[in-house]
Amino acid sequence: MALINVNHIELNLNTITELESRFIAFDFETTGRSPKSDRIIEIGAVLFENGIPVSRFQTLVKTGVRNPPAAQRVNNISNDMLEKVKEILAQQLDVEVEEIKDNSDIQEDLGADSLDVMDIMTEIEDAFDIEVEDEAIEDLRTPAKIAKYLESK
Repeated sequence: MALINVNHIELNLNTITELESRFIAFDFETTGRSPKSDRIIEIGAVLFENGIPVSRFQTLVKTGVRNPPAAQRVNNISNDMLEKVKEILAQQLDVEVEEIKDNSDIQEDLGADSLDVMDIMTEIEDAFDIEVEDEAIEDLRTPAKIAKYLESK
């Protein structure tokens, strides 16, 4: 794959073909519409190869500000839900809530084993009155991903 100079893109048939065959689409969620006062709170990316999504990335961004209700209705990221998930993790893993960051990996950063993960998912199902699909559990590795999943239910 040829490198493309970000200062200058020479458009030719090879470049266009390369861009069509492999690219990344980005999505940003914010606390509002103002570039001066609002902040990015979530970044998503999807890698496409030959028009097919082959890899995904999603993370919440710690902004230091709360997500306003109007933004919550648009981006489905609730402050309360994220805090509740952190409380469940703290209780299940016997750690302080303050130690848990939005993007803390449940296993790598917080020391959960596979049994802990199943207990956490059971507790989340009970707390939010939902059923977490088995296929989803592997991807629910951070409080942010769990909260985003819950918001989609």
